[in-house]
Amino acid sequence: RNQRGALADFDRALQSSPNFVDAYLYRGAIKIGLGEPGGEADIRQAITLINEIIRLNPNDITAYIQLSIANSVLVSTPSNLASVREMP
Repeated sequence: RNQRGALADFDRALQSSPNFVDAYLYRGAIKIGLGEPGGEADIRQAITLINEIIRLNPNDITAYIQLSIANSVLVSTPSNLASVREMP
């Protein structure tokens, strides 16, 4: 399916399950890719949820993988890349 359809699917998933980390992660990544607002906020929400998962279960390898993906996406946002380019 197309990215717009995927966004609608993730919106529906989050209505049913507001703590669904993957939905925030992927919806945020799609929004960032499309240049739509709210992508960074979705990624930050995913990071908040993932950190809670890690706090409750520090041996959850999947959570650490999700956290690395979320941080990679967040660092790759246009606003963050612009600030990196401006560094001396």
